[in-house]
Parts: sequence; C-alpha cells; structure tokens
Amino acid sequence: LEALRRRSGIAERMPTGEWIIAPDHLDRVEAYERKAAEQVPVRVETLTECDLGTPPAYEGATWLDQELTSGEPTKLGGQFGAALRRALDLRRQWLITQGFADIDAGGTHYQPGLMTTLERRDVARVGAQLSRELGLGFVETSQGERIEGTLSRQVKVGDGSFALVERSHEFTLVPWRPMLERQLGSQVEGMMRTTGDISWTVGRSRGLGIE
Repeated sequence: LEALRRRSGIAERMPTGEWIIAPDHLDRVEAYERKAAEQVPVRVETLTECDLGTPPAYEGATWLDQELTSGEPTKLGGQFGAALRRALDLRRQWLITQGFADIDAGGTHYQPGLMTTLERRDVARVGAQLSRELGLGFVETSQGERIEGTLSRQVKVGDGSFALVERSHEFTLVPWRPMLERQLGSQVEGMMRTTGDISWTVGRSRGLGIE
C-alpha cells in the first residue's frame, strides 16, 4: 500500500496509521499496473556479456560462477533455462576438477573467495597479453598499495572492466569506474583500499579527488 501511495496516490494513509481504500481499489490498481506496463513493457538488465557458449574451462570469473555461489540461482524456464542448467552443470564439474569446489552428500561446496580468485587469474592472463602488446611489465596491485601513472584506456576482462594505468616501464590493471571516462590520458594517483575500491586523485595538480 505504501508503494502504491507514493507512486499513484491510489491509497491514503491517515496520521493514525490506518488506510483509506476506495471501494474500487482493485480496479484502480489493475488500471495503474496496465498503464505502467504500457509505458515500460519490458525492462532488460544485462547480467553478463558472455554467452552460454563460453567454454566451461574458462580460466576467469563468469556469471555462471556467480550463479553457482549465490545460493539463490536465477529461475528460468524454457529452452534457455535448460541451456543455462547444462552450462551450470558443466561449469560446476570444471570447478571441482580444478580444486575450486568439492562435493559430498550435503551438496557442492565452493572455495571461499572463489570469485576473487578467478578474477585475479583472468586479470593476470589479460595482463600478460597486454605486456606483450605494450612491451611493458605487468604489475598486480595489492591492498594498501599506491597507484600512480597515466590512465591510458579501459580494458574488458571477462564480465568486468579495468583501468589500465601506465608508467614508464610497467603498467597495472585496476577496477574501472564510470567517472574515470573523462580522465583518460590524464595523470592519476590512487590508493587501493582493503575493500578493493580505489580512492582516486586525478590531474597533475592533484586537486580533484574521486571517492
């Protein structure tokens, strides 16, 4: 009722906490929902840019891993739902053979921090490729470490995006944030927090901070 009151004014709440509801309340709610559906008939959310054809032995983190470890997998029916379940089964088997999970009578148990581990492997793989391309050494960034250099570009790694920060002889990859788009080509400085986020400072004057 509170949501309907805020969005449409269909119901009225009294100071005492009681509600005033019109006799045709259900008809009004149905009319409101029909109108809302006409205005926004379908809302699409991109869960992953990788398709279900991604090899089960993919070394990095995928949406499938997120589904497997979430405890609340997405429920889908039809042919796509069946294809998703097959992909999840194949991915689960690969994780078990690689030692990232084990199975017993209680079900499948995944290694703590699995998503972080797989993401680091993916970043290392892409870092090695870029190292050959750029002729620079790739350096991983650890928690509490200072990052400094030129923000040269955005790099896709699996389902995520990373910022390539380049120095004279080496570079690093750190999580991308949309507000970095306008800072491409600029000198940046930041500190990686224990949460994995980075507090950025951009520009040679170090005058603009991005939290």
